[in-house]
Amino acid sequence: MHKVVASAGIVICLLAVAMGAYVSHGAAVSAAQQQSLEVAVRYQMWHGLALILISLMPLTQRWAGNIAISLVIAISLFSGSIYGLILAEWNAIWWMTPLGGSLLILTWAAVLIGCWKGQRT
Repeated sequence: MHKVVASAGIVICLLAVAMGAYVSHGAAVSAAQQQSLEVAVRYQMWHGLALILISLMPLTQRWAGNIAISLVIAISLFSGSIYGLILAEWNAIWWMTPLGGSLLILTWAAVLIGCWKGQRT
């Protein structure tokens, strides 16, 4: 399970680098949109790195797996919706950004609980 979690983090980081390059060099967007896209890329990169670190923590496979799934869904909703809103003008998905952000917060709370409640291998 820990290899799967690490691999998910690596793929998320890889995609963040690719999106960051596109945002910096290819996207024709306003300055405000550029800032929003940079936030999405930054959150995606940090949470990809977080998945890699979580894969190294002595958590049970179930706990690490649940955290990983939650982080992947959360970052997909948060960053993905910002990309979709700005680059594809999919205005109907606006609600995914705060949902993804809220799920990120809840997932970090779960990581904290897992560290303190003994969800270790």
